[in-house]
Amino acid sequence: MAGARRFGIVTVLGLLAGGALLVGAPFAPATVRIAGVSLGWWYAAGASVLAATMTALVLACRPAAGAAPNA
Repeated sequence: MAGARRFGIVTVLGLLAGGALLVGAPFAPATVRIAGVSLGWWYAAGASVLAATMTALVLACRPAAGAAPNA
């Protein structure tokens, strides 16, 4: 359980760092527009939220260590 929790925390912190890197990177890649919306917005409101949600769901649905399987 502790390993899964650690993985989840590292994943979310990595997603936050990815947003900061996107904004602070040279040549301003966060200002590139896709379908009229900046790439920074797509990352902050879409990609990172989806990745964090999927990580949480996968980790929450894993059986606990030592738990007996349902018959």
